[in-house]
Amino acid sequence: MTDTTSDEDPLLEQREWLNEILENVDSNNTVRQPPVAVVEALLALGLPFDIGWSEFTHDRRTEITTWSCTLATNEHFVEVSAKAQRSGRGVWTGNERTETRYASPPRVVVDVFRLDAVVALTLDIAGASDVADDPRPGQQTWNFRFADDETRDFVVDNDTTGPNAATAAFCRRLAANV
Repeated sequence: MTDTTSDEDPLLEQREWLNEILENVDSNNTVRQPPVAVVEALLALGLPFDIGWSEFTHDRRTEITTWSCTLATNEHFVEVSAKAQRSGRGVWTGNERTETRYASPPRVVVDVFRLDAVVALTLDIAGASDVADDPRPGQQTWNFRFADDETRDFVVDNDTTGPNAATAAFCRRLAANV
């Protein structure tokens, strides 16, 4: 088995970055990579992403896994919604090293917006601490309205790591375009 180099796969570096930035670590420290179908859909866009995060839910009753990813470039905002149901039990992830069989095949929907399409911003901050020796921002709810009247809400809490930090950076970038 040989190592894949960027000469053999020109998208290797971006693929690795997407896997890293979109991975999820649950409360048991289980690392879940985004599904291959999600990463490949993003690579197909050919956009130079530099901010991103993801969330997933898994319904144990139906065995359907849903991934939601948000990414940005200096000019674009991208939302991904992906859903699949594996045959048998288990969460749909990119961690698989063998072929995955599906009861319901993956469906990946990608929406791309221009950042300059943001026309209004509402920022609601709740629960800030005003103690002089321990100032903390409260939970921030950013509501952006786009030129087509669609709106998106993003919540940023006091955690300054991982997806929360990416969400905060993303909101600041969108706000700069209002």
